[in-house]
Amino acid sequence: MNGESSKGKRKVCRYCAKQIPVQAFVCHNCGWHQNRFWQHFRFEHFGLIIALAMMGLAYLQFREARKERIAATDALQLARQAEAAALNTAADIEKVYTEVAHHRKKILTVSQTAIQVSNQIEKVNEILRKAEVELTKLKERNRLTVLGDKMIAEGNRSAFDELNRLASDSSDSPFRLAAMSEKLRAYSFYGDIEFMGALDKLEYTTSELIDILLNDDDWQRRAASARILKSRKGNNVIEAFVDCIRQDQNLHVVILAIKGFKAVSGHQINDVLGFEEVYDWWEDHNKSKGLR
Repeated sequence: MNGESSKGKRKVCRYCAKQIPVQAFVCHNCGWHQNRFWQHFRFEHFGLIIALAMMGLAYLQFREARKERIAATDALQLARQAEAAALNTAADIEKVYTEVAHHRKKILTVSQTAIQVSNQIEKVNEILRKAEVELTKLKERNRLTVLGDKMIAEGNRSAFDELNRLASDSSDSPFRLAAMSEKLRAYSFYGDIEFMGALDKLEYTTSELIDILLNDDDWQRRAASARILKSRKGNNVIEAFVDCIRQDQNLHVVILAIKGFKAVSGHQINDVLGFEEVYDWWEDHNKSKGLR
């Protein structure tokens, strides 16, 4: 693309070394964020680190509690042995009772500690669940950004169709708004930029230009043909633009076709990618002419 807008400039991905748009935050080739801080210290990493630390602490507490429980059990066994040995002496019996009470208290303390550990584990699990939800949202947001980058960098029409579907059909309101935001970013790009293309000779007939627009494999030649056809007249030119808008998979070409359609037909379209407005006008136009 040879546009003069700064939005058409490209840069090299710092991870895969492939060309990407200068305004892209995420590489559409390797999926890595161009900001090192956000790539290596994203929110889900902090959440996981905190969760792992709390799980480690809970595990240490659990081991300590287990040791104390074992010690208490051993002590209780010793106390019972002492009680049996001291049955003939009242003082010994009193001493055994004291030891038993002491170790029972330790057992109660161990039980309370075990309850606290269980509560800590439940808190860790809750943090992990929240982290998983946030990670899923982040992955979906990154996917939207990649779709927007493909629309801008590659003129990928399927990326536009997917964003349009997500913005219209998603029941998740924040997710829908994010998809709409990516659409607006691409709309802003296509609304400002002019695409330039070159053909191999200076003069073409209208029929030759239409053939290039609808059948040439090189999208830049198709774009150049659409730009030249913008100054031609005739119903066949309008029909060629409508067919191009309907079938061409490169948004760069489609944008120029929409501009050419507006210039030749005189019909004003407010939406930069107003496919449906073009189709509706063409159908009404043919009905009024009795063509279809």
